[in-house]
Amino acid sequence: MRKVYLSVALWIFCLGISRAQDAHFTQFENSPFFTNPAAAGMIEQSDFRGSLITRNQWRKLVRPTNQTLVSADAPLLRYQGGSRSKSNLGIGLSYGFATMGDSRTRMTNLALALSGMTTVGTRKYLGIGVSAGKGGMRSDLTNATWDAQYNGYKLDESLPTGEAYEGRLKARFFDLSAGLNFLSVNGRTGATTNFGIAYLHANNPKLKNEPLLNGKIDPRIVAHFRSEIQLDLKNTMPVFIIPRALVGMQGVHMEIQAGATVFWSAEGTSQITGYRHKTGFEAGGMYRHGDAVGLLAGWKTESYRIGLSYDISISAYGKALNHRGGTEISFIYYAVNKEMRSRKAIYD
Repeated sequence: MRKVYLSVALWIFCLGISRAQDAHFTQFENSPFFTNPAAAGMIEQSDFRGSLITRNQWRKLVRPTNQTLVSADAPLLRYQGGSRSKSNLGIGLSYGFATMGDSRTRMTNLALALSGMTTVGTRKYLGIGVSAGKGGMRSDLTNATWDAQYNGYKLDESLPTGEAYEGRLKARFFDLSAGLNFLSVNGRTGATTNFGIAYLHANNPKLKNEPLLNGKIDPRIVAHFRSEIQLDLKNTMPVFIIPRALVGMQGVHMEIQAGATVFWSAEGTSQITGYRHKTGFEAGGMYRHGDAVGLLAGWKTESYRIGLSYDISISAYGKALNHRGGTEISFIYYAVNKEMRSRKAIYD
């Protein structure tokens, strides 16, 4: 029965406290509109962004926790008549799933995000967005074993379980979220600054279909920040310090994550456009309060970004598992529109 409790507890933690699969993604910025629906389509120098991020955690368990998120987003009506519009739309779609525990608990979430953006200055953009989605979970207790089946010497599966329910659990929910997002691009260096705030599970979604899981998901407030700061170094390729942070509050629970990386560019800033997706290597660390410390590394070009991180757990769960944490891999693809390089923003 302890295994079932752990499986259900993990599911409730991931779904009810952490907004599906994204709350414990160390590389949270690699699927931005999932953290904040207002970020859907807010992409500079690209007409499309597709991302995949996957995480394997607590590998010492018989069946460790695996989380995967696939997403895609794009701007709409960005250019009209060869010039950048003052305002445009954005759209995004994400699908996340997680598996965990001996009872093969599986959680899914499909969401559509829509955003509206306006130019508030030279290469400065403000967006507001909403997302709607459908989620669900299932857990198979058919082969679960229980405390009542212990005969004093060993487990005897022929003994009655004493449980009222031993089959499959299923539940589903409808989710609504909203957010604000700001993006600024430095015209000389190409450095970006992004921050925003989102109100997730705004409709306080209720779990349906399963009387044993007839609860609600508390709303969650998320604030996030990321900025690229170029160092003033002479006779070298551009080097950037990139601080980032995320704060989430839901009910009595709080998540605080902060860290920084250093980006070494392998090429200079474009003299034609003044900014572009830079090519280079990135490395650094992060700290998630009361939960984990981690290492991050990545490689980025104009068309793609590959990220790798490893968390060392410092929580009570981590101590029980010899501080083994989670490995996380991400891949982002940018469909670069080369014609955009000859187009100027509305206020340039």
